[in-house]
Amino acid sequence: MRRPNFLPAFILLLCAAPALGQTPYRVADINPDFKSGGSQPEYLTTLGDVSIFIAEDGVTGREMWRSDGTATGTYPLVDACEGICNGNPGILGVAGGRAFLILSEIEYGQGSLWVTDGTRLGTFRLTEGVHVLLTWPPRWVQALHLFFFLADDGAHGSELWRSNGTAAGTFQVADIRPGAEGSNPRWLTSFAGKLFFAADDGLQGRSLWRSDGTRAGTRLIKDVLPGSASQAGPSFIAPVGGRLLFFVSGVDRYSLWKSNGTPGGTVRVTDLLSRSAIPHLDDLTIVGNRVFFVAEIGKSGQELWTSDGTAAGTRALTHFSNPAAFISPLNTATLYLPWVSLGSRLVFPVDDGLHGQEMWVSDGTVAGTRLLRDTCAGKCSGGGFVPYPFRGRLFYPAYDGAHGSELWATDGTAAGTSMVRDLCPGSCGSQLLGLISRGDRLLFVGDDGISGKQVWRSDGTAAGTVRVSDLPNVPNGWRSFGESAVPAGVLFTFDDPVTGHELWRTDGTPAGTNLVRDINDANYAGSFPAILPSALGDQILFFAGDGLRRGLWKSDGTAGGTSFLSDLSLSAESLGSAKAGGLLFLVLRNPVSADDTALWRMDGTAAGTVRLTPPELRVSGEIRAVGATVYFTASDENGRDLWKSDGTAVGTVRVRNLGPGEYTGDPRNLATLHGRLFLTLSDGETGGRMLWSSDGTPQGTLPVKLIRTDSQEDRIGFVEHAGRLWFSGNDEAHGRELWSSDGTSAGTALALDLVPGRDSFGPSGLISAGGRLFLFGSGGLFVSDGTAAGTQWIAGVQGIPGDATEFHGDLYFTGLDNTLWRSDGTAAGTRQVGQALNSSPSLSALGDRLYWIDRDARLWKSDGTEAGSAPVHEPLDLKAQGPLVRAGQRLFFQGYDPAAGFELWAIGPP
Repeated sequence: MRRPNFLPAFILLLCAAPALGQTPYRVADINPDFKSGGSQPEYLTTLGDVSIFIAEDGVTGREMWRSDGTATGTYPLVDACEGICNGNPGILGVAGGRAFLILSEIEYGQGSLWVTDGTRLGTFRLTEGVHVLLTWPPRWVQALHLFFFLADDGAHGSELWRSNGTAAGTFQVADIRPGAEGSNPRWLTSFAGKLFFAADDGLQGRSLWRSDGTRAGTRLIKDVLPGSASQAGPSFIAPVGGRLLFFVSGVDRYSLWKSNGTPGGTVRVTDLLSRSAIPHLDDLTIVGNRVFFVAEIGKSGQELWTSDGTAAGTRALTHFSNPAAFISPLNTATLYLPWVSLGSRLVFPVDDGLHGQEMWVSDGTVAGTRLLRDTCAGKCSGGGFVPYPFRGRLFYPAYDGAHGSELWATDGTAAGTSMVRDLCPGSCGSQLLGLISRGDRLLFVGDDGISGKQVWRSDGTAAGTVRVSDLPNVPNGWRSFGESAVPAGVLFTFDDPVTGHELWRTDGTPAGTNLVRDINDANYAGSFPAILPSALGDQILFFAGDGLRRGLWKSDGTAGGTSFLSDLSLSAESLGSAKAGGLLFLVLRNPVSADDTALWRMDGTAAGTVRLTPPELRVSGEIRAVGATVYFTASDENGRDLWKSDGTAVGTVRVRNLGPGEYTGDPRNLATLHGRLFLTLSDGETGGRMLWSSDGTPQGTLPVKLIRTDSQEDRIGFVEHAGRLWFSGNDEAHGRELWSSDGTSAGTALALDLVPGRDSFGPSGLISAGGRLFLFGSGGLFVSDGTAAGTQWIAGVQGIPGDATEFHGDLYFTGLDNTLWRSDGTAAGTRQVGQALNSSPSLSALGDRLYWIDRDARLWKSDGTEAGSAPVHEPLDLKAQGPLVRAGQRLFFQGYDPAAGFELWAIGPP
């Protein structure tokens, strides 16, 4: 069941009333509606002793998972597209003990090639910036231990690539057709220890090629139609009886060719097939030393053909009265040929025009090609489904006109073809789904007319065919069965009313048929509160829905103090916020139009919730408060300029037209110092940026100093520290270094040149905490007083400045690996103190503890030491979604429990 991408559920033993102390509690059950969800597992594929599949856990989006049939052995292999984002995985194939995958780091982006051995450590990317193509199925060549596939690197078009399962061993084999058009290889086939395929080098048309995985070993074998540069070339390439067989489409006929892998050994076998005889990709199979295929000769329609690689051995085996004999009655447009071999014979369904669709058998001779049994006598169809081999027989659903569709079996003779058991007695059918063997048992899903669809097992006899499971009888509960088996059992997917569509397993016994893991245990329930990042006094504001409406709510942390505020049709996404004059100012995006970004002001009442800017003014996310005034940047037909607001519509005005024409001037990097606003503007001439200041009037908005000459793409971030503004600047002579300003031209200068000359130290983040100035730059984390002598390296770690906070006089920040760090400004006092945080952590202090949320959606608290950092699990095993927003003596966040779903939660008061 499809559901929003949110956090996984967790089991909570709770009551709705607030708890005392710093214990998380649900504030209110705003929306009591409830519906179960599921992870929608699909494409189950066996890889050794595990199965890999695609599923959605509600945290990472749709990604690649693995399972050994146990709960602990079921987990995601990789989060290719980080965050709540789908990696859109695809399984290319399993070979050499590994599976080759396509995964995307960006949702709906081009896929890269990955490999996995079924473990997290053994799952990694093989290509980057290369578009893996699914034009033709890839091929594993066992003798070379290489996986061949098609890819386009953006410069050479579709060409042949290879991989040995390592990044270094994954590359383009050869540029067969130079240029962006590519040779477009087709029909990749393993034969005689090499890869054979059809490709077009742009000179000879599509021809037969071979490769050993090296550039030198990739060569043309034969131009099968000399003189034709636009020929269709070889098709349906397949190894048969020690030779390679393929078809070639000429001007007026199809020809069958054979090859031993050499130019001289590549010859035409026969021109028997006329131009109208068209073999189909899905209509070709190999049994022993013969190939079987469907061809259409003139007006006779579809017939079964065979070839042993000789002209004499290439012949039609049937002469049906039905011209569309091999087309499924369920689909009148395409062929449906589930061919299966039984020893040296081929068993297949066909409608000969006299007996309906029934099972036939062929040994490759005309005399040995016959109707197996007219299961449903006359022209009614008795069977046309995929037979499954088990204990020397083939099992399949069939209908005899009296018993409905039931399980049948055949040994390839008419006498040995019969119904195994009438599961649903009488004319009703058992609606069989999937057939797979497990040891001495054949497992499948069937309906006896009483219990609904359940797992059954069979030893091939009526007495040995028994029901295994007792699952809920729900409509459309079964999605797949028989796709994958591991030592713990056959894995399948089932949509249970409690857990939703999840992964199950069966070993063929009632006790061994159970849920593997509730991968996505979230649901549709709840109000899905989206908390705005800034509090308004002791209250928070958030968007939520109560089942009837979705709008703006407020809460003081109690159920009675949680109420609906306004029915604003706004996105919960806040682009920026500031507080001034007792009001909360927010830049909000309209969900209907991404271009409609507006400034709103809120005072905690419905009447005081007002939009301040018109639709034609596009407000950016930069907003700063100076006294009772907020400043922001916005653009209209006059370009992007600096604006201000006092909280009224008439008091929301442009400060000064800073440039003629759209985006000229480009005000950015708003900051405050000594009661004035500071910002940077493009000077419009050199491409550099000028430091400006403003008192909110046109005449008081003036340039301070030209501080850099590099591109506008490299923005300057200001940090106020010790009465000055600090930033990363570039005057072209010193590279990107640390600068500071007291707000005057004379007081704006290079503060620290750690890398002399034009090479850059490149400060990437500045933080003021505990009376110290921290900066990230080349080599890691530094602390500085603004002089070279007072600047020290303290740790080789890079961090995210926006995720930093001061706690007990020390700096706490998130490392690029999403771990929590602490620093007191010394090397000895800088260390990791927390486990992996989620991709958008929110550090927030309450009382004497610092709180954050980790990647597993658990809430953590810390006293600032590693020993004192632990998940908040007493008495609740709590998981949550940020941001953590403090209002008064409470921290608010979005949480989940099975009773109420996603609702507003809080911690406190301490």
